[in-house]
Amino acid sequence: MDPAHPIPSWSLARKLGFRCAFLYWLLYALPFPLQHLPWTGWIVGPFVSGQSALVLWSARHVLRIEGEIPTGPSGSGDTTLDFVQVFCTLVLGLLGALLWSILDRRRASYARLADWLCTYVRFVLATTLITYGAYKVIPSQFPAPALDRLAQPFGEASPMGLLWTFMGASAPYQIFSGAGELLGGVLLFQRRTAVLGALVAAGVMTQVVMLNFAYDTPVKLYSAHLLVMALFLLLPHAWNLFGQFVLGRPATALGCARLFRRPALHRGALVLRTLFLVYFIWTSLSTSYDGYRSYAVPPPSPFDGAWHVVAYEPEEGLDPGARWTELVVGSSTRIGVTHASGAYERLQLALGLEQDFTLTHRGDPEWKAELAYEIPSPERMSWSGTLDGRPVAIDFERRPARDYLLQTRGFHWINEVPFNR
Repeated sequence: MDPAHPIPSWSLARKLGFRCAFLYWLLYALPFPLQHLPWTGWIVGPFVSGQSALVLWSARHVLRIEGEIPTGPSGSGDTTLDFVQVFCTLVLGLLGALLWSILDRRRASYARLADWLCTYVRFVLATTLITYGAYKVIPSQFPAPALDRLAQPFGEASPMGLLWTFMGASAPYQIFSGAGELLGGVLLFQRRTAVLGALVAAGVMTQVVMLNFAYDTPVKLYSAHLLVMALFLLLPHAWNLFGQFVLGRPATALGCARLFRRPALHRGALVLRTLFLVYFIWTSLSTSYDGYRSYAVPPPSPFDGAWHVVAYEPEEGLDPGARWTELVVGSSTRIGVTHASGAYERLQLALGLEQDFTLTHRGDPEWKAELAYEIPSPERMSWSGTLDGRPVAIDFERRPARDYLLQTRGFHWINEVPFNR
């Protein structure tokens, strides 16, 4: 500390708030950054297992949640256990801050520790933005709508499904939104551009949070935390930014403090930061490209196309509305089925080694179909096996291929009238 410029003492409320924030962000983000580094599984694995056990124990014995609590991966970030984990993090942060306040009540301020906390939160937010940005710059998070999605009536889509179709239908917009996330992440890595990066991150994440809430996408908790991280990084500069953008006053220098005063340590930290940034961007883009090849552009199936059901047996005892009437298949991962009632559903497809395959229902884990197929000619196909426990034999006739307006409309500079269909 410079004796000529002593650090002013903090108020009690500020010290309490900092202790709570420090413990909360640390507990929330751990084991970062180890999960992004090679050869750290021996640490990350036991930590995550212990954390999961604590959260599950708290759900049962503290919050008294009864019944089955799903624990397996589901693709959702808003599960019961996710909310319990936030509760546990908050409680531990508050209790830890209380104990810290008792043991360290004579401390005047935490200026240096605050610099370290801001740096940690910066890197947590930056790596997340770079990850999500990479999955959009190389369009793999939102694949282009396949045939089963194109044939789905708008009214049968869930809000999240409609959002995924909206994003996947326009690769340029998806790349643009990813570039904003990528830019914010890269700017946050640099100390001198950290405030600008936090502003970009706040703008980008406000849009993401709004989409998640408005379209019921189950990443509400996580995206809201990322937005709060960006606002937390802007908090020390809030009055300065308000004066510049609202009051029109000249702004003092914006930036984050150096963590190391010794030049050798500072240069070493810069080298490590740069190496980690390059490594992380490369691995994120590589993972996104692999995902694009395997998920965004899945391989075709032997029965791709649109099919009309010409025979469905047995129909005895079957709800007339449950009978299949149309089938669309656009890849080896999913099919779309239209029922006699007019209802449309998408089923997960898994091809076997021979001419057998299984169908599952994402919304009903108990539902399953085990079938085999025959394709005697390009225009005819037969399926046989069990469908949700019932024996079934279905004959299909290929429908003529059609073009969908969502794919063919394209871009036009001049529109004499709105083309709103």
